[in-house]
Amino acid sequence: MPTPLLKTPSYESYFHEIQPIEHSDDIISDLYQTSFRSFVFSENQPPLTIRQTSHSLSKLGSSIWSSSLALASYLITHPELISNKNVLELGSGLALPSILSSRLNAKSVTATDYWTDEETDRLIPKEMYKDAIEYNIRINEIQNCKVEKLGENHFFN
Repeated sequence: MPTPLLKTPSYESYFHEIQPIEHSDDIISDLYQTSFRSFVFSENQPPLTIRQTSHSLSKLGSSIWSSSLALASYLITHPELISNKNVLELGSGLALPSILSSRLNAKSVTATDYWTDEETDRLIPKEMYKDAIEYNIRINEIQNCKVEKLGENHFFN
């Protein structure tokens, strides 16, 4: 069994900092107040950075939820569960566990979430949601992670 990267399983120990974004190369940062939130999961890897469009509005797709941090904390202490495996994250939000899974040597990762015209609990419009997830994947230089809209094809094939 591989040795855990950190001995402390508490997800609070991974939080590093929040930094405002001064400028960015996409429309989401032009339209919304955004910040970076970085996590240090291993001294041997660069921080994992996630862009949020809100830190306190509790809107879907805008900030990192405690459940994402809890899942990431579990994965970092049990990397053998995803190493060399295909990973499908359902309801990925800002894709923190998906990005971490890629860093922990998953064979491939699919980050999914559900966005529709009727959704009123999201801060950003549905047509920008996939871009928000892909932005977080790109800034972490992840190559083996794709983003898909969660739908029936994930359950009924």
